[in-house]
Amino acid sequence: MKDNPYLMSLITQIGVMFASLCTLIGTLIQSSSARKLKKQSEILAEVHKEILDLKNYTDKQDIEINNKIDDITIASCKASLVSIMSRIENGYKPTDEEKRILIETYDYYTNKLHGNSYVHEMYLRLHDNKLI
Repeated sequence: MKDNPYLMSLITQIGVMFASLCTLIGTLIQSSSARKLKKQSEILAEVHKEILDLKNYTDKQDIEINNKIDDITIASCKASLVSIMSRIENGYKPTDEEKRILIETYDYYTNKLHGNSYVHEMYLRLHDNKLI
């Protein structure tokens, strides 16, 4: 076998073809991985965009909900204050606990919720007459 140059040449050519085939397979694998990586980064960018859009939407919804809660709280405080203060103006004698709750609600209504002047005037009238 060592004496046959054709056989040696054929073995060399087979080795070169095997090396070329391995290189081709490696190149295809790398190319496929690069395409997958690009697709993954595109998917990740799209997911990130969707998350930001969802965050912006929920932030907007939170603001709307908080505004509605504030409106309901203002209406509830106003109704409660006007109710008890009207009863006091008509002769009702509130308990100490009712007075404390009235004062706390009034402070919250005027300082935190920026309530209206009607409640403020009514409160001052009762306070000046020492009814609360």
